[in-house]
Amino acid sequence: MSSITKFDTAHEDLIHDISYDFYGKRLVTCSSDQRLKVWDFVEREDAAVWELNDTWKAHDSSILKAIWAHPEYGQVIASCSLDRLVKIWEEQPMEAKASQKRWVERFRLVESRGAVLDIAFSPTPGALRLATCSADGIVRIYEALEPTNLAQWSQMEEFEIGNPNDTTPSQPMQAISGTPPTSLSSIPQQQQQIQPQQPIHTNSTSSSSSSIGSHALSTPGIDAPGNAGPFPVMTSASGGNTSATTPIATVSPTSQGNNTSTIIPASTHGPGAADSGYCIDWCPNRTATPMMVVGLGKEIGARIFRHDGHSRWYPGDYLRGHEQEVHDVSWAPSMARTYQLIATACKDHFVRIFKITEPVSSSPSFNLSQQQSRFGQSPTVGSSSSLARQSKPGQRQMHIEMVAAFNDHHAEVWRVEWNITGTILSSSGDDGKIRLWKAGSDGVWRQMAAISANQSSS
Repeated sequence: MSSITKFDTAHEDLIHDISYDFYGKRLVTCSSDQRLKVWDFVEREDAAVWELNDTWKAHDSSILKAIWAHPEYGQVIASCSLDRLVKIWEEQPMEAKASQKRWVERFRLVESRGAVLDIAFSPTPGALRLATCSADGIVRIYEALEPTNLAQWSQMEEFEIGNPNDTTPSQPMQAISGTPPTSLSSIPQQQQQIQPQQPIHTNSTSSSSSSIGSHALSTPGIDAPGNAGPFPVMTSASGGNTSATTPIATVSPTSQGNNTSTIIPASTHGPGAADSGYCIDWCPNRTATPMMVVGLGKEIGARIFRHDGHSRWYPGDYLRGHEQEVHDVSWAPSMARTYQLIATACKDHFVRIFKITEPVSSSPSFNLSQQQSRFGQSPTVGSSSSLARQSKPGQRQMHIEMVAAFNDHHAEVWRVEWNITGTILSSSGDDGKIRLWKAGSDGVWRQMAAISANQSSS
């Protein structure tokens, strides 16, 4: 018998994301109040409750997502925010619970030139890799050089979401550590201009979702050059060919009056950045080379990107049928199925499920008009250039079929997530409900339950 436990998180603003750990015994919540909270599931004699492990201020702007790494790397959390930062946190079990010291920042990734909208750890065993997706339209992939040392990360690859025809390979980054450069002149001038969040000659950066043109929020851990600190950061020029490392220090209130602030255009860092539609998810199944599905933002739709096994990511098959921006994507575990499933959450109020199989003939890979008619949708409105783009020459296109499209939320859908076996899909939207979907013995997908805060199930 299933049960629903309701508890007050005491967040002071909107909660953007909730994430379970690998075993489902821990939760991390993130909010616009700039705080992360970790919860432990505790079973007592009288009841089972979610008990606060710790809470702390993690970013200087709204935190959009927080995720757990695989437990083989320890208790590790990554978080991303509108402040353009991705931070890596590690638990310190020797510290007391609720002390605001139990989770320590190990590293921060600061290369994004826009709000970081989505992050995802790679399912590849034996390598701690993290993909980030930013409002600047770039997917960046980082790797911990030594999984036991979270203070050293390297950017391995990057690719542009909105220009799939560009197949320029990403440039590997050098190893990053906490050693400061010998002088400020060792950092290219272009790098300092392009990356305003780099902690050199800059004590603050514009990261507020309001009043962007009038003031800037201070970035934590940034002070005058030469002040050493415990946390390394990674910075690079826009091309990813150069890198530099600068230690983090503490901002003193008296020094903030002399800050040199750089204002970022609101189009890449303003309130609408979180609504840009960029989102990512790795393929969790064993394939010849890594793949991920990416929401294409204002271009509308989603696309599968494939790695060539060397140093490049190529645009693959396009998931058509969306009429507005895709808010979230989720790739289902296959569990020995002969096909793959991808779910999308869309601004047009629809939850869609796509079935992907390797082609057995040269038949067309996607009949959009028939599938849209099947689910009662109007013809797709989207970028014609996006529809015309094809995979890398020589690659076999997969057969893609839209097997379900639901508008039961009657509102924007923001999140979709599969269970561990890839048999049940959950979705959440602005109607305030979580809806569960499952395929019957006839292969038809149907809603199996709807859950809200005030109603256990329906």
